[in-house]
Amino acid sequence: MQTTFFRRRSARKDDVIVGADRRGFQGSEEALVDVELADETCPRFERPAVMIDTLRFVSAREGSEPAEAMTAKSHALYEYLMASARLQLETKDAQEFRVSFADAKTYLGIERTDRLREYVDAINETRVVYDFRTEGYQRSGTMPLLMCDYIRQDDGQQFIAYSMHRAVQKVILSARRYGWLELNAFRKFRSKYTSRLYPRLALLAGQSVRKPMSTTPEKLAEELGWAPDKFHWGNFQSRVLEPILLDINGGEKVAPSVARFRTEMKLVRGAGRGSPVKEIIFDVIPNETLTRQSRAARLDGVHAAVARLHIDGLDTAHTPATVLVAQAVTSTGKTVFQIRDEWKVTVLALLTEEHRDHHLRKLLDDRGVGDAFAAWVDSYGMSVPINEVQTPKKVDTEVVIVTVLPRAQRRREHAIDQATRAMKQANNVRPGNGNLPDTPHEYADSIIATYADPEMWSMLEGADGLPETDAAVIQKAFGALARQDAPQMRRSVYNLAGSLSAWDLPRAVRVSRAILANNRP
Repeated sequence: MQTTFFRRRSARKDDVIVGADRRGFQGSEEALVDVELADETCPRFERPAVMIDTLRFVSAREGSEPAEAMTAKSHALYEYLMASARLQLETKDAQEFRVSFADAKTYLGIERTDRLREYVDAINETRVVYDFRTEGYQRSGTMPLLMCDYIRQDDGQQFIAYSMHRAVQKVILSARRYGWLELNAFRKFRSKYTSRLYPRLALLAGQSVRKPMSTTPEKLAEELGWAPDKFHWGNFQSRVLEPILLDINGGEKVAPSVARFRTEMKLVRGAGRGSPVKEIIFDVIPNETLTRQSRAARLDGVHAAVARLHIDGLDTAHTPATVLVAQAVTSTGKTVFQIRDEWKVTVLALLTEEHRDHHLRKLLDDRGVGDAFAAWVDSYGMSVPINEVQTPKKVDTEVVIVTVLPRAQRRREHAIDQATRAMKQANNVRPGNGNLPDTPHEYADSIIATYADPEMWSMLEGADGLPETDAAVIQKAFGALARQDAPQMRRSVYNLAGSLSAWDLPRAVRVSRAILANNRP
């Protein structure tokens, strides 16, 4: 049963709806702790526009080194904590929120508690600048991102306890204008810079009349916390902008992280030597392949009347709303009659004992017809579900015993496979698949840069034959590669990944230590 932590308030006397009057979360609260449900329903939480517009991470050169420690995972945890807090937020000072270790690790897709604590430490140490300006209220300055500590109950259960700055709390509760952020997106981002730019693009995507976002390269670099000793456009493009586009839009063998829109980037070049980039323009294009993102089709009198009718043979609670059917007409191109007939056949099949454990059946029973119908259109191709647990057919074949490798060996094989792929891509070689041979292919620097992230190599922790201290050194070295220029980073990825591909651990450690010695912060 769904638990409600936040009661929606009625509109104020002047009919102005502010944050305190809104729930601030679209979707089931259970999606906070159920990743599979989150993937199906794509929950969103709101962020005041003034926070999106004015938030800036304080860089190391301004005396705050921890901004560099805020990895994509750290930022994902921060957004998870903020989404959880939004459901519990009340108009009282010094309000404290809690999230269990287990729920946070499930959302982030990690197992180790010490890694979770690292992310919390990064959040604690990161400072940001806001400039809040709302009606009758202005506040600016530097403040902590969040203030977190830990609680351990007598039964052994552990929690992250956290609170936000009073100014942030007040702005959330008084905000009239806001953007909707996808909870799923942050845990899928691989670049921390995507986590910082995405809220601005999401705010833009939610506007009925959209004006593309325009900025200069230097200003955007400052806002995203990219602060090298000397700004270089090529490095900024390959290290920051291209990974952002890859995260949001997806690419070769990389799925999009954002469900509701994709983004386009246009470069405006000026006159002069080398035609320097003087302006960057971002625009967002809604993804209308999602049913609930689609424009509702205009139905004529007959189709509108049919869409409103209860579907004969089904429970009233299993008949989708008229607007959802109209959106399905737009996203699928089918008629109201076809959609209703196919949905009836699907529901009747789901209600049989054979499909009692089918995920779509669980969605229908637990979340209702709206979520189930949307998932049926978007994820199941409007097809009658087959039994997800197939009964194996009896055939006269030789019995093959498959031995499941121990976890440490699986981690080693995973590391070798990824290292081989990274080494080849750094050398502009597309890895073969099955019987297909390797082939030449020009890989962009942004693709190679995805390997310059310690979290990409988390499988090294506990890998067979690799001491924990050496695994930490290698992971740290991969993270240090992000401070190199593109050609050097490509060579370093090739050398370090090549050592791991051959599982030459002494060489991998030597290469890692050399990288760390030559690339100090």
